[in-house]
Amino acid sequence: MTSKQLADTVLTTADNPTNQRFTAPEFTITMNESQMLSGATGLKILIYYIDTPVSSDIANDLTTYYAKNSATLQSIYGINTLADFLAVYAGTYTVMNAKGEIIVTSIAGSASSVAFADVYGQGILDVGLAVRGPAILDANRLARTDYSSTYQSALYSVNTQGYTGVWSNDISERQWINSLHHALFQYNPETTRPIRTRPTRWPSSTSTWGC
Repeated sequence: MTSKQLADTVLTTADNPTNQRFTAPEFTITMNESQMLSGATGLKILIYYIDTPVSSDIANDLTTYYAKNSATLQSIYGINTLADFLAVYAGTYTVMNAKGEIIVTSIAGSASSVAFADVYGQGILDVGLAVRGPAILDANRLARTDYSSTYQSALYSVNTQGYTGVWSNDISERQWINSLHHALFQYNPETTRPIRTRPTRWPSSTSTWGC
């Protein structure tokens, strides 16, 4: 398999809400660090609500997050109390050295609603499924050269280099989606057949397809 096909395998077997093998948390938090012009370290908290609107009680979510991650926040950022953590989000947190110089400050945080894919991409790696081959043949990942006018399908060709390859996952199909492509590569469903995929193999190679 090519590196692109290995990527196809990893991405299509990932655990995500669509296949119901992974449920994302309601929100996740990242801490951004930056160097201020003064030389101080600037901290900023970003809250991402995953496939859900921004909470009306962000302070409560920050409190919940701190309770679960206080040890990490203390050891990495020196944020020793919930009050300090809330101050970081508010943009009022500062730490001074013995000379009275500000060495750590904060920038007001932000909260936004994002899609699952913005945070997790295709999902969480599932090695157990990935070693069994791809789970989806995706026409949107293929090139013009993969299209066969004879079969009126996009052929997913794999060079097994003479070895016997077994794909034992249940393999589904993802047809062409116009919105994912440039205007030059759109098709009209009233006049053009949907671009479908089917597995094929190179001559003198042996493959077993599990569908």
